[in-house]
Amino acid sequence: MIEETGAEIIVNSSWKDYKAHAFIMEMWIKRDLPGVITDFVPTIDPEAEFSKGREICFWLMNHFEEQINYIIIDDIPEFFLDFQQPFLVQTDERTGLSSADAAKAINLLNNK
Repeated sequence: MIEETGAEIIVNSSWKDYKAHAFIMEMWIKRDLPGVITDFVPTIDPEAEFSKGREICFWLMNHFEEQINYIIIDDIPEFFLDFQQPFLVQTDERTGLSSADAAKAINLLNNK
């Protein structure tokens, strides 16, 4: 996905709330996952409704003045706002990212 789209990886995982950023980045490297993590979305209020969606909005507003092309990869669609649903690639909580999920992500990022 990274090679085909030139995407950057911004982490907005519940892991960031109880694991150090350095731990997550080290794990990424040790597992030889593609791309480089360039940032972490800050936690605003984990108990709030649509908390992950609101955090992504906050991060985007603080990093870009114009709308950018982005996707969200997650297994729980209820965490996100209605207008974010078209950008969501929903994965299976047991198996993770499938080849079909990756193809959808590539198409979304490449505006297809």
